[in-house]
Amino acid sequence: MKMNILLLLILFLTTLGCKKIDQDNTSLKGVWILTSIQNIKTKQMLNYPDSIPHKETITFNDSTSILSYAGTCNYGWGICSVKGNSLTFPNGISSSKLFCTYYVWDEYLYYNLITAFEYTINSNQLEIKSSGTFNLLFEKKP
Repeated sequence: MKMNILLLLILFLTTLGCKKIDQDNTSLKGVWILTSIQNIKTKQMLNYPDSIPHKETITFNDSTSILSYAGTCNYGWGICSVKGNSLTFPNGISSSKLFCTYYVWDEYLYYNLITAFEYTINSNQLEIKSSGTFNLLFEKKP
């Protein structure tokens, strides 16, 4: 029940008026599912485990630069700055801090999102480059 209320709060916040994403960045809009992460130093890829029932997702709202994310046991949102291929979160990202079995994947997502600096889109694939430990790779939800 608490999760439903919190998800409704996130949806409400993402509909508030905020700074709009530039017209050139409309391809970011929508829901993206985390498929893998890439270690920045070694370039080694780690695929998101199929055994985890809930997928890590990020959502760029249709009309604002608010990003919301839902992890395996945590959720959050933040206002991003998008200019060209630059993607940053100047005020950070608000997040819950609950512990569950797959908490480590929530940490991968959160800590590498807040250190994001650039993104690229190729077809339905989104790569968010981070100055943290991992680059994040997503697939657009149909």
